[in-house]
Amino acid sequence: RADFIKALQDISPVPLSEEQVCTAWNAMLIDFPMRRLQLLQQLRIHYDLVLLSNTNEVHEEAFNKILMQNFNAQLGTFFDRVYYSHRAGMRKPNSDIFQRVLDENGFSAAHTLFIDDSRQHVEAAAKLGIQTIWLEKGMTIEDDIFKGKSDTPNTWKGNE
Repeated sequence: RADFIKALQDISPVPLSEEQVCTAWNAMLIDFPMRRLQLLQQLRIHYDLVLLSNTNEVHEEAFNKILMQNFNAQLGTFFDRVYYSHRAGMRKPNSDIFQRVLDENGFSAAHTLFIDDSRQHVEAAAKLGIQTIWLEKGMTIEDDIFKGKSDTPNTWKGNE
């Protein structure tokens, strides 16, 4: 966890506390600005990224439709593995879904970082020994952590 937080702090243009990094990071999937998608791509080079979402089937289809229209990609393109509650048959904060993600991916709870905008989900993950970050309402990655660092030209073209 500490290495991940440090890497994010290192690329921020301003000094940030661990709490500030953690709070802003969890907001990345509220919408799909290109800057966020590019950040996911950059992080995926160095870290295993897994999405665990209580998104239902209707929302999954809508997210993928928007992403296909705008970026020629589906949400899963930005992650090594995606877990949706409607497919898994369980929802956060059920500890079984967290354990399933750990087991199926060979992750150690102590070396796994779970980021969510729901306090109860973060608390449930923490009870299993998973490192957690709770993103509080109103925080965004690009405005609160990476302002000035996400000025990368819009060169990503999706799955052309």
